[in-house]
Amino acid sequence: MTNQLQADAPAGAVEASAFMEGVFESEAGGRVRLLVGHCSSCGAYSFPRRDVCQHCGPDAEIASAAVEGDGHVYASTVVHVPSPVGIKSPYAYGYVDLDQIPLRVFGLFARADAGGLVPGTPVRLVTEALCQDPKRGELFTYKFTRSGDAA
Repeated sequence: MTNQLQADAPAGAVEASAFMEGVFESEAGGRVRLLVGHCSSCGAYSFPRRDVCQHCGPDAEIASAAVEGDGHVYASTVVHVPSPVGIKSPYAYGYVDLDQIPLRVFGLFARADAGGLVPGTPVRLVTEALCQDPKRGELFTYKFTRSGDAA
């Protein structure tokens, strides 16, 4: 597993980079996991992973865990103007309640779902190109897409 993602490109192409390191991991077969924190004292989860538990403070140990991204849309919205980082409109983002652990995470929805998703829609985690960086090349991020849709 790695945070470096292979872009859909010819053999010998340069690897693409994650937009933010330490937030998700991806395998060559397409499996994607979120990297979360888990408090050893109270059991609370955090995403992105925090160094300090919001409930217990700095004395608790925060372990790292990789979790599946299957879940259900809690809320979403569609944006009809380009973003400052170059995301073309329309695009959608919102909150997803994960199935594996009691955690609500914020994220973008895949391009195929740019029309928005209604609350309760089952989704899964994928990676998708986010934007082009002049120094790092094409940057990828985690996104959610309807369960059953192709990545």
